[in-house]
Amino acid sequence: MTTLCIHHPCEHQNPDTAHTCQACGKPLRIHNQFRPIHQIGQGGFGRTFRAIDEGKPSRPYCVIKQLFFQNPALKRESIRFFEQEAVQLERLGDDAQIPSLFWNGEEDGDYYIVQAYIDGQNLAQELQESGLFNEEKIWQVLEELLPLLQRIHNVKVIHRDIKPENIIRRRFDRRLVLVDFGAVKIATETALAKTGKSIIGSAEFAAPEQLRGKPEFASDLYGLGVTCLYLITRISPFDLYSDRQGEWVWRDFLPPGQRISPKLGQILDKLVAQPLGKRFASAQEVLTAIHPPPQPPKPKPAEPKRPEPRPYKEPERKKPLKIDSTAGGRLGRASGSSLAPGWKLDRRAFIGLGVLAAAGVVGRQFLISQDSSNSGENLEDSLNLPTQSCGSLDNPIQNPDVVAGLRSGFHRVQTVINLDSSGQGGQQIDRTITHWVEDLGNEILLHLVRIPAGTFTMGSPNSEADRGSDEGPQHEVYVPEFWMGQFEVTQAQYERITGQNPSRFQGAENPVDSVSWDNAVDFCEALSQRTGRSYGLPSEAQWEYACRACTQTPFHFGETITPDLVNYNGSYPYANAPKEEYRGETTLVGDFPPNPWGLHNMHGNVWEWCADQYYENYNQKHDGLRQDGSIPWTENSSSVSPSNDKLRILRGGSWNNNARYTRSAYRIGGRHDDPSDIRGFRLILRVRIF
Repeated sequence: MTTLCIHHPCEHQNPDTAHTCQACGKPLRIHNQFRPIHQIGQGGFGRTFRAIDEGKPSRPYCVIKQLFFQNPALKRESIRFFEQEAVQLERLGDDAQIPSLFWNGEEDGDYYIVQAYIDGQNLAQELQESGLFNEEKIWQVLEELLPLLQRIHNVKVIHRDIKPENIIRRRFDRRLVLVDFGAVKIATETALAKTGKSIIGSAEFAAPEQLRGKPEFASDLYGLGVTCLYLITRISPFDLYSDRQGEWVWRDFLPPGQRISPKLGQILDKLVAQPLGKRFASAQEVLTAIHPPPQPPKPKPAEPKRPEPRPYKEPERKKPLKIDSTAGGRLGRASGSSLAPGWKLDRRAFIGLGVLAAAGVVGRQFLISQDSSNSGENLEDSLNLPTQSCGSLDNPIQNPDVVAGLRSGFHRVQTVINLDSSGQGGQQIDRTITHWVEDLGNEILLHLVRIPAGTFTMGSPNSEADRGSDEGPQHEVYVPEFWMGQFEVTQAQYERITGQNPSRFQGAENPVDSVSWDNAVDFCEALSQRTGRSYGLPSEAQWEYACRACTQTPFHFGETITPDLVNYNGSYPYANAPKEEYRGETTLVGDFPPNPWGLHNMHGNVWEWCADQYYENYNQKHDGLRQDGSIPWTENSSSVSPSNDKLRILRGGSWNNNARYTRSAYRIGGRHDDPSDIRGFRLILRVRIF
C-alpha cells in the first residue's frame, strides 16, 4: 500500500515506509500521524483523501479533508469559517450518526480536518446496486435522519448539502450516517454570499432560497425530501419539477408497482414545497406529522339515572341449556337462549411465572409442557370476532398422511390477544396444542404446527391506521389444511441443510438472516430431497391466515404491540403504545409469546419470504386463488402479470422496522435475489405441490 503526497501540485505516490515525499521532499503524514493513501473526492474548494491513523494501535482508516481553493481573495474568509466549522464538528462528533472529528489544523500553509472513516455504501450506490427504494425504506430514511437533523439544527448548524452521496449506510450496524458537512463549501458560500454570488454544492438537491445564497434550516429538509424523490424514481430532480405547471410531478415518474401511500406522499410534498411558508419549518415538525401525538381519551358519558324499582313479576321459563357434544363438553347455545358460547381461562397455569403485568399482558415468558391432559376448549369461538368459518385446532386432521412418520408431542401455549391501542388489557390465552418434529440430525429439530382449514378475511379495512393501498380490497379466502414451522428457520437448521450460514447476527437458535428468496427456495428443495416430504415457502394467503389465527385486529396480539411481545424498533410504536426498547438485532426464535395457534415471531424479528410474486393490490386476484389460498399468486397461476416480475412477497416486518410494518396485513415486494440482514423465512409442509 503506497503513501500519497497531498501537497499540491505534487501528488506523488510513495512507498508506505517513506516519511517524506520522494518527489517534493515534504512530510507525507499529516500531523505526523495520518498517512494519506488515495484521493476519494474533490469539490470546487476542497479535496478528500482516505488515510490511515497510525497513532492508534488498530491503525483504523480515517478521512482527510484539505482546504483547497484557487481564488486567493477568498483565502482569509475561507480559513476563518473552516476553523469555525471544525469547532462545530467537534461539538457534533459525539453523535453516532456523524463521523467523529480526530484533528484539525494548519500545516505548511495547508488547512485540514481529519474525521473517522465510515465503512459502508452511500445511498446513491445502494440505489445503483439494489434498485429503487420502496416505501418502507423511505420511511426508514426519514425516521433515521430527521432526529439527526434536529440535533444538528439545535446547535445552529445547517448541512446545506443533503443528497444521496452524503448519506452512508454504515456496514456494521446498518444505520444511516450523514457525512461531508461541507466545511469548505460553507466557508466559501458565506464569503461569496456577501458578494451577491451563490456558488454552493449540489444544485439538483438545493432549496430555492439556498440557491439565492440565503439558506435556512428548512433548506436541509428540502434536500432530504428531494433525496427521497430521487431514491424512489432515479430521475434527476430537475426533471421531477415542472416549470410549466409550477409544481412537482414526481408521481408521474413512479414505475409500475411502486406504492407510495397518501400519508407519505403528503409528507414528501410538504418537504419539497418551494415557498418556505408552505414547507415544514423543522425536523421535529416532520416527525410530529409522521407520528401524531395520541388524542386524549374521550370523556365517559354520565351514568344514566338508576330506574325506580318495579313490582316483582314471575319471569317466563326459558328453554334449558344443552351441552354441545362437538365442542369438547363446553356449554353450547340452546335454541332460544341468549347465552353465548363460553371460554374459561385456567389462571392456575400462570401461578409462579411472576411476569404478568397489572394490565394482564404476558411478557416474554411462555411455558413448554409435556402434559397433554388439558386439550383446551374451542378457542377460536371464544375470540368474539366475526370469524365463524375460521379454522379450529379442535377439528380432526384431514390429511394425516402428510405427517406420517413424524414424532408428535404436546406443548402449552400462553399468550394474549385483544390488547387495546395502548398495549394494555387484553385476553389471556392458555391452551395445549400438538406439534410435530422433523429430526435433521445432530440434535437439530424442526418443529411444525398444524394450521386448520378455514376461511378468513384477507387484507386490512380502510379504517386501519397506516394502511397501504396494496392491502386491499379485503376479500374472503379459503385456506386448506397445512403445517407450518413453529419458528423461523434457524441458523443451525440452515447450516445443517446447506452447509452455510450467511447471517449477520450469529447464533445457532437465531433466525437465519441475509438470505434471498432464491436461497430460501433452494433450502426448501434440499430439505425436501433429504426428508422425502414436500417443504416450501407459504403462499401469502397461508401466511396471513396463519398469522391472524382467527383474529382481525392489526396484530394477532390486538390493536398494537410492545417490545415485550415483539422484536421491532420500539422507538416507533403503533397507535397509542409508548416508545420503548429498540434491540437493533435479531433475537432467539421463540423468545416471545406465540399467536393462538402456537406460531412464534409472526410479527418482527425478520421479514419472511412468501412464494407469491408482488401485485400492487388484490383487485385482479381471481376466484380460483380465493377458493384455494394454498396456491401462490404468480404469473403461472394467473392471467395477470405481476407489478414487477423480480419482486417476491415479504411479510411480518423485522427487528429494524417500525411497528406499523409488522402488522398482519402489511406486505412489501423484495427482489428475489436480494439477501438482507432483515430477511429470513419460515417454511411449510405442503399437502400438495403447485
